[in-house]
Amino acid sequence: MVYRTRRRWTSSAALLVVVSLVAACSSRDDSVAVPTVPGDGGVTTDAPDATDAPVSTDEPDATDAPETTEGAVDLGSGDFGTLTAVCGPGDASGETANGVTDDSITVGTGADVQNPFIPGLGAGFFAAADAFATWCNEAGGINGREVVVNEHDGGLFNAGAAIVASCETDFMIVGNGFAQDDQTVEPRLECELGQIPAYQTSEVAVNSGLQVQPMPAPLDEWFVGGFKAADAKYPGILNATGMLGSAVAAQERNNLGVTAGIESIGGTIVDLQRVPPGPTDNWRPYAEAQKAADVQFLVPGAAAIGAMSPYGQAMNNAGFAPTAMMLDSTAYKPVNYLALNDADLPPFYLYIQFWPENIADQSPAATQSIEMLEATGRDARYDFEYVQGMNAWLLWAVAATACGSDLTVECVLGQAGSQQGWTAGGLVPPSDLSATDLSTNQCFLIVRATPDGWVYDAEMTQPNTDAFNCSPDNVAAVDIG
Repeated sequence: MVYRTRRRWTSSAALLVVVSLVAACSSRDDSVAVPTVPGDGGVTTDAPDATDAPVSTDEPDATDAPETTEGAVDLGSGDFGTLTAVCGPGDASGETANGVTDDSITVGTGADVQNPFIPGLGAGFFAAADAFATWCNEAGGINGREVVVNEHDGGLFNAGAAIVASCETDFMIVGNGFAQDDQTVEPRLECELGQIPAYQTSEVAVNSGLQVQPMPAPLDEWFVGGFKAADAKYPGILNATGMLGSAVAAQERNNLGVTAGIESIGGTIVDLQRVPPGPTDNWRPYAEAQKAADVQFLVPGAAAIGAMSPYGQAMNNAGFAPTAMMLDSTAYKPVNYLALNDADLPPFYLYIQFWPENIADQSPAATQSIEMLEATGRDARYDFEYVQGMNAWLLWAVAATACGSDLTVECVLGQAGSQQGWTAGGLVPPSDLSATDLSTNQCFLIVRATPDGWVYDAEMTQPNTDAFNCSPDNVAAVDIG
């Protein structure tokens, strides 16, 4: 496989941008004409059949991925989960767009991996691109064309430059996620670079055109299913909610979204703190302020980017002991559960929208995605970034395969935006990408942190669709300006 790396970052930046990653958000921009191209290219996108809810397990997911079951999938088959013929041989030809030749398709991806302050930020996006391209090319590529990947590293402060580089060489950019993605919109639209991103943070990026999100989350909705599950387990806990947010402008929607979501279901925010840009060496003042506000339900977003251990220690030193803590899928990383080895934390939950590692053996798609990651030999984990990236790449591949020789950005976005019940072959709960008014995914499950890993909590989840709880009541309408 051809794999290229383009690094664009600066070591002279003086400020640390404290980011709290946000689950993928999007809204369809009707000002961009994206035709729907007929034909399915032999690809199916049916959601997996519902089965009985899996049995909860108290065994944490250890450092290694779970062993696959007998009769593991053939990584060279071109099928993924319930999706068939995602990749494979063919006779597609023609230089139909920038980055497209008779023999190859050059596609970019982006993250903020190489930076002096939060090293490795977004590494899972690069791992997903590598895993997908390796697997797809072994199966024959996209209708016979090899997938060539360019990595564009924004290094926190140069996302715009990363997009400019992608514009020069790439057909599209896929599975990307930049902490300051507001910088990417103008150059991307100017060069007409289409994208299927892994996640977005800023409102301007969410509202931009020439894109399709694999798991939409419109600006006027917020996911509240996890918060309701917490309130069911700890009645009244939402009446004393505190949030540790970010003062970075691109992250303000997350601060306001959590606030509006909690309030929409009857809760009260008693303390909202925004951690400013710059190195944060002393977390104790934040913990003391939350203790003074008698916070019982803590949403520690700013600490989850890599400071959960020092923040937990500051909580202990301040005598701050809330009843429980909860975050979303973005915090599904080892650094956060490992904090329990360094600090005495309260029960720490995540609500996530993909199969967790410790029950991945109950999902053929999750099992296959872990096998694909292992096949790369990268020092990477099955986490939020990897799953979101894989989701985006699979959607891109389904669409590109359906386009055949007529491989254009318009065709790919049209095919991607016509998918109903999109599950990435069973990797994530279903989303309707074809709706005129896109809706937030209505499904979630709960995992709890242990010192050794994230453990699926069926009791809190109350599953009704496979391992997930799916209901319109899990999403609330919000007005956050």
